[in-house]
Amino acid sequence: MLYEYDKVAERRAIISLAKANLIMAGGNGGSAEQASHFVAEITGSFDDNQDGQPAMSMNSNTAEITAFGNDFGYENLFKRYIFAFRDLEPTYLFITTSGTSKNIINAIDDLLVRYVYPAGKINLLTGNGMKVPQRFYDYGVNIITCEYLDTATIQECHMHILHNIARGIKFDT
Repeated sequence: MLYEYDKVAERRAIISLAKANLIMAGGNGGSAEQASHFVAEITGSFDDNQDGQPAMSMNSNTAEITAFGNDFGYENLFKRYIFAFRDLEPTYLFITTSGTSKNIINAIDDLLVRYVYPAGKINLLTGNGMKVPQRFYDYGVNIITCEYLDTATIQECHMHILHNIARGIKFDT
């Protein structure tokens, strides 16, 4: 299937993530699994035997997720990772099918306002750009949308884009 989405935003993500000294990816539910899958492609060897790039899924440690969720509220889950890794200045990739995931919105707000993080180091992959807060567009967050109506097609589009980004990081940069 040929998916329709912003190829320029995809290219910006490739450039942003290829320059990263650390990539941190996160999502919820199926998007969490996609974030982990993407990290495996980056740290492992996607379509080749080259060395991997430093990357981490913010969804893979059950102890951290349950502790952070319990102690700080699940809506602040990703903010805890941002705080813990702030000195490494990672580049972020957040994935949300709905565009309304509170913990992702809170994390991006924290990056933009509290840490005055460069928007070029924040990438958001979503299924509905209309639900993404306008301020993210205003700040210049790199937003890639798959404007489909059903969750399965959005997630398939996301996986297509994630593979393109992984391929681009490995081969195009």
